[in-house]
Amino acid sequence: QMYYLPMVVEKLILGGLIDIEALTSAISEGDLNSIKLLANEAIEETGPESNFQIMIVNDQLEKPIGTVFLEIELAEAMLREIFIVMKIVSHPLIGLRFLHRNNANLSVKAKSF
Repeated sequence: QMYYLPMVVEKLILGGLIDIEALTSAISEGDLNSIKLLANEAIEETGPESNFQIMIVNDQLEKPIGTVFLEIELAEAMLREIFIVMKIVSHPLIGLRFLHRNNANLSVKAKSF
């Protein structure tokens, strides 16, 4: 399951998704390029590409092209997170490790159909 939560990087608003099936957080190369252009001060550190692969939504394996440590704003709180940089990710993904590290609680209302 995924939940939409706007992610603010400096003044750049990215449509973030909380993905409770993902362990780590991920961001696309395109979003990272936008951050470099419009909110470079939020980048605290970058890292090299990895030697592992990650299974993405369509069950294909993709090799991450790097990592980035960002200062972000979620739900009016300034937080820091390491994102795995992927060639293609539809939206920035916030994974379970982030939620655990930041003691986040999700409040979800059930919707009857």
